[in-house]
Amino acid sequence: MRAVRRPRRTKPHRPNELFAAAAAEFAAKGFAATRIADVAQRVGLRSRGSVYRHFDSKEAMFQAVVVKTMAPHVEALRARSIAPTSSLAVLLRGVVRPMAEIAVNSALGGVLKMVIAEAHNFPELSRIWYRELLGPILEVITAAIIRAQAEGEVRQGDPHAFALQAIAPLITLLIWRETFVPAGAPEHDVEAVLAQGVEAFLGGVLISQPAAAPAGWEPCGLAGD
Repeated sequence: MRAVRRPRRTKPHRPNELFAAAAAEFAAKGFAATRIADVAQRVGLRSRGSVYRHFDSKEAMFQAVVVKTMAPHVEALRARSIAPTSSLAVLLRGVVRPMAEIAVNSALGGVLKMVIAEAHNFPELSRIWYRELLGPILEVITAAIIRAQAEGEVRQGDPHAFALQAIAPLITLLIWRETFVPAGAPEHDVEAVLAQGVEAFLGGVLISQPAAAPAGWEPCGLAGD
């Protein structure tokens, strides 16, 4: 009898598998302890040489993980922020659910914890994280706040500080889930906390309060909606 050969995975799917494997390794082991060979093993590759066909270094792999994982969401947020009908309240309420899903279902929190823990020894990780992810998100929200201030929707104040306050609940939740929940701290409903944070933020910055989110209100998605 002939042996049944397993179908080989096609190359177009391999980079996505590598991104997921690398994110899992970084989150679990940290940057220094992550080995290219372990990433290769996670996706069924026999040698790390196959991984180096896609990435020149471990730093390049980390950058690819950050960019490929979050870039579609950042661009979708940017597109939504410049929509003619997108008020600041609509924009921020609309990203609650997708951000909650990313926080719960991806390695984003673990990678952030790794960046914070290893920022001193590997400052390039912090630069990549800020340049590719945090910076663009803050840029989009800051621009939306500046526009809202010009239109009389948001009270005067430093728009950059407002933007940082807007994303603070997400950063706090990611750190909480990765650092304190494993040590026995209570785990919170991520979407509920983010939604409450958005409403608290809007209550502090809007000149005229928007109508409360109606019963059964569904936040709109980001990438792919």
